[in-house]
Amino acid sequence: MQHGNAHGHGHRQHRIVVIGAGYAGAIAAGRLARRLRREDVAITLVNAEPDFVERVRMHQLAVGQELRPRPFSEMFAGTGVRLRLAWRSGRSSGPARSARCSRVRGCGCGSQG
Repeated sequence: MQHGNAHGHGHRQHRIVVIGAGYAGAIAAGRLARRLRREDVAITLVNAEPDFVERVRMHQLAVGQELRPRPFSEMFAGTGVRLRLAWRSGRSSGPARSARCSRVRGCGCGSQG
């Protein structure tokens, strides 16, 4: 996407995609959304389910206790984080796929370079 800035120069919006919305992915997306400007980034969270799974509470489910659903749509309301549902359709027999990763200064999500 191209946006103009106050000086009339083009501005490219960066796209950040977080794969997996477990504890680490959900926290990373939330921190990025709080610390970066929406004009500069578009954050997409990719997960197989629309609700956050509280793995530390699985023992409660095992004994029949109902847990309140925690929809990502509520968790990230007003943050600009978009959820995309996707799942792996099968196992690849080929080599593992890799993704290019860039460090974001000031996000608080890991080391800074």
